[in-house]
Amino acid sequence: MRTIILIAKSQMLDMLREHLVLCIIGLIAIIIILNAAANAIMIPEIDIHVDDGNDHFFSVGMSNPLFETSVLLSILSMFIGLSITTEDRAYGTLRVLITKPLYRRDVLVGKFIGLSFLLLLIILSLILLCVSTQILLYRAPYSTEDLILRISSYVFVLFLSCELTLSISILLGVVFKKFLSVLLFAGAFIGLEWYFIPPESLQGIVRYVIPKQLYITILEADGQASIFETVSSFGTWLNGSLPLIVLMIAEILLVMLISTWVFTKDDE
Repeated sequence: MRTIILIAKSQMLDMLREHLVLCIIGLIAIIIILNAAANAIMIPEIDIHVDDGNDHFFSVGMSNPLFETSVLLSILSMFIGLSITTEDRAYGTLRVLITKPLYRRDVLVGKFIGLSFLLLLIILSLILLCVSTQILLYRAPYSTEDLILRISSYVFVLFLSCELTLSISILLGVVFKKFLSVLLFAGAFIGLEWYFIPPESLQGIVRYVIPKQLYITILEADGQASIFETVSSFGTWLNGSLPLIVLMIAEILLVMLISTWVFTKDDE
């Protein structure tokens, strides 16, 4: 366990030094701040002219930056997952830190834990920035209970979506090994995931498999209620989305089990 913790810590610190990671975080922060400034002007007008039963703090304010931030966080998750293919990090630097034998399984699990913790910290920080700037420049939501339940649930679902993308990136890395091949497949995957509209005959399957599609389906509770539309109760959203959340967790575990099996075969 100590070995895995050391690997996780080293991986997280390595990623925090990557310029691309910092650039993506900075870009998302700018989008969030600009969105909050626009909301301070736009949403009061919506409050006056639109009576749809929703708290526009959520249905407009939180929904507006959702697509851009989700795409960028997906790209970030894919990028940091590619680090699993960098062999010198797995067998060079870490061997200096660890005196006991270093198993490939420990490397994979440690990297995944470190990257997951980093993603969680980034997501928490950015969503906190989004909520706080909206409160500062616009107003607080009408219900504190809604604020706690809906925002914490959104953070969790967004984190799971990034985790699924991260696990797929790791699987690509351990299967193809060569960084250029992994980069090409990863770029194609992100592009198809967010900008390709599947044929209608495949949409029923795709929305439960592709991270972006499953993520959106969870946020909309499979068509039953939206997490940011307060006209429906939080319980209604949770009842519709909970089976899908369990499905996403199962997919993450399955992909990581496959990655671990492929990665450890080199020990034989």
